[in-house]
Amino acid sequence: MAGKTFYLETLGCRANQYDSEVLRRYLLGSGYREVDHPGEADVVIVNSCVVTHKAERDVRKLLNRARREARPETRVILTGCMVPLRRRVPADFQGTLGEVLDHLKARHPLPAFRQKRARAILKIQEGCSFRCAYCIVPRVRGPARSRPLDQVLQEARDLVAAGFQEIVITGIQVGGWGRDLGYRLADLFRQILALSPRLRLRLSSILPHYLTPDLLDFWASEPRMARHFHLPLQSGSARILRAMRRPYTLEQFENLVWAIHERMPNAGIGTDLIAGFPGETEADFEETYRFVERLPFTYLHVFEFSPREGTEAAELPNPVPPPVRKARVRRLIALGEAKRRAFLEQQVGRVEEVLVEQQRNNGHVRGTTGNYLRVLIPGAWETGRLVKVRLREVRESRVLLAEPLEPAGPLS
Repeated sequence: MAGKTFYLETLGCRANQYDSEVLRRYLLGSGYREVDHPGEADVVIVNSCVVTHKAERDVRKLLNRARREARPETRVILTGCMVPLRRRVPADFQGTLGEVLDHLKARHPLPAFRQKRARAILKIQEGCSFRCAYCIVPRVRGPARSRPLDQVLQEARDLVAAGFQEIVITGIQVGGWGRDLGYRLADLFRQILALSPRLRLRLSSILPHYLTPDLLDFWASEPRMARHFHLPLQSGSARILRAMRRPYTLEQFENLVWAIHERMPNAGIGTDLIAGFPGETEADFEETYRFVERLPFTYLHVFEFSPREGTEAAELPNPVPPPVRKARVRRLIALGEAKRRAFLEQQVGRVEEVLVEQQRNNGHVRGTTGNYLRVLIPGAWETGRLVKVRLREVRESRVLLAEPLEPAGPLS
């Protein structure tokens, strides 16, 4: 198989990105070469997402493009969240991550991790046991289950040995890790951070009731925990939140956001919002808008409600007309942009550590601070390095220009 080529396309969340890294790791270690176009590949893999209708349409477009542009002998493989739904799609093989790996590695063992990227993604948990009314994820990912502690720590050791200075902890219901094993999330973070003094940990997202007082205490006391909290809200209307079957109240959510802000005033705090859930009145939307407006969010991810077959919300009465949904999305996006800009301006003059992620041809590199701000640094810096900088100026493209406070050099 040496010398064969593959093309890998990933849609969706960081859990999918992690799964794709496992596939990429196997293929590169088995002698495959990654290419930039499906027409150049011997194997095309699409790692799918079905969280919205748009995501599913994008999967179908990618598969049709691969089938149209690929050579006759090319194998087209589908994996990810579309597979359990049994959709009819133009693929030669469909399977879960494990089934695809078994399909690929019949004659090849899984190689050790060697690839160097800016940051690593470490999935510690799979599945979700909640039954939110709009969400298809429990159906396609199964119930929540934690990866064993020894497996997670061994993979973290491999990532540190490979030179990563930031690891993003991810999963589907990531805050629940360890509850089925008798561990606490803070215990896992402590053990991972003990692997390297130059390691930064970031959590992809966490539901409010999982961010317990002991975990928040640990976070506030440990500077290597990125000051970045993504707390999915979905609605600021108490009535709609109950209809969504979310496992928290608005009071719990608001108290937590203010507690984070008081303990870590410069933390980046983001959230997800769904506009136009069935039955959402203008009053409900205004309640959401006012709730989000008064909280110290630094960015918003806004989604138009998308009914998914097989979920409770798909059968609910009183759908919100598409033009109304879209108008509400636009208002929330504008609110998020105003909050982002205000937070950027508050950060000017602060000293932060930036993870270098992308080399640019304008004499700068691009990276991300612990509190999730995009930054440009002048000079040549190695991808994957944490660089101490002073934030100097807000640029119109929603990034900060920074001044490095240390000399360029190899990763320490």
